[in-house]
Amino acid sequence: SGIGGTATQATKVSADVFAWQEVDAKTRMLKETRSMLYDLGYSIDMGEAASLTADDSAVHRVGIAVQKGVPSYGLHLNNPEVAALAKSGRWVERALPVQKGDRYVIVASFYGISGASGDPTLSRLNERLIKAALLRAAQFNTTPYLLCADLNTNPQASSACRTAFEAGILADLPADWATDAQNPTGTFRREGVYRGMNGAGVTRIDTVIGNGAARSLVTAVDYDWDNSALFDHVPIKVTLALDQFAQTVWREATPAGIRIEGHRFATDPH
Repeated sequence: SGIGGTATQATKVSADVFAWQEVDAKTRMLKETRSMLYDLGYSIDMGEAASLTADDSAVHRVGIAVQKGVPSYGLHLNNPEVAALAKSGRWVERALPVQKGDRYVIVASFYGISGASGDPTLSRLNERLIKAALLRAAQFNTTPYLLCADLNTNPQASSACRTAFEAGILADLPADWATDAQNPTGTFRREGVYRGMNGAGVTRIDTVIGNGAARSLVTAVDYDWDNSALFDHVPIKVTLALDQFAQTVWREATPAGIRIEGHRFATDPH
């Protein structure tokens, strides 16, 4: 955790967008944080300040970094659940123009409640936040939406996630691309992550969730083991084929009957 270590290590990998959780960027140091990211080639949008640290400083826990020069936009929070989600400081969302700037991909970063997997009270609170984040993603039918999440619980342990996945409303992209979809790669180990890790202490609490439009654009889902040395979570990399997003699709329209006075056609119900 920590925005400095996260950004320095993560930006060793070429990517258009980073969605970070648990970055702990102090409000009073946001100017320095943005300057550091700019030097690394990125601009960053942070979620709302979430909590107070021991030295009484508000911190921002989630952020979305995009290559500098690429605009990003906030969207209208159109219901109380989404507004409360944003207010929690555990979620941030940005719309990014692609192609000629007339189409968009939406990226959200979500950080679940630590300890939720082992505490019933925290689990209920976490499930409420997860449900709000999923409902938000499901609102967009034709615009690709990627919810990049440290859920702090296994996606299959979340009833909201299971319902969305089983109904085909949203997709668990790493599971989609896993060799064994019933047993995707673990993403978290408190003592540090490494390729091939398994056994006690290894859990899968991180994922990227996509709507149907995003799912159709995915060409690869990878785990960045080579740049995970500083982390207890392995970064997940999703590659999209945005050229497909710009393709024009032609379809034949169903013929419609034409009424002409004094004539009858097979398509005329009279």
